[in-house]
Amino acid sequence: MDQHETQIDVSWDGAPYIRDRSRPFDVAGTLVEVTIPFCGDSGAFNIKPSARSLSPPRGQVQNDTLLITIEGTDLKPEPVRSEIDKTLEEIERHLVYLRSDAYSFNENILQLANKRIISRRQKLLVDQNLVANLGFPLKNRDGTSETFTTPTVRKRIVQTLPKASVVPYKL
Repeated sequence: MDQHETQIDVSWDGAPYIRDRSRPFDVAGTLVEVTIPFCGDSGAFNIKPSARSLSPPRGQVQNDTLLITIEGTDLKPEPVRSEIDKTLEEIERHLVYLRSDAYSFNENILQLANKRIISRRQKLLVDQNLVANLGFPLKNRDGTSETFTTPTVRKRIVQTLPKASVVPYKL
């Protein structure tokens, strides 16, 4: 946790007297930053689960930490602690919904994939059957061979060099 002074725009607030509310009016305030480490894929925080609240938790994901900021001009400990606890509960609820969706997805992915593969295979067979039953010869595509040729695999020759003689060379 960390805190520091910051400038806060209060032009939207009706309490202070501000002559021109069409532009920002900054006053000195306090910014409280809560850094929460986590492990796992940070991309999960960008996924919207099927069940979610209309006001999702707010924070910034930075590498393997989640940053929650609270700012105000007159912060008190109890409301700040309450806001932090509320945000953490919303994040945990969001992750529980996400875990439930991921579990359900993982349970159904094999069946869904098989269904799509069978559907795709059926469509391709129907399309081939359509062309075959028209009675016209199929068009040859450029760059394809009439039959499949296996690639040639060349054997590597292992060279064995003669052993060097320790006797000096004589003519």
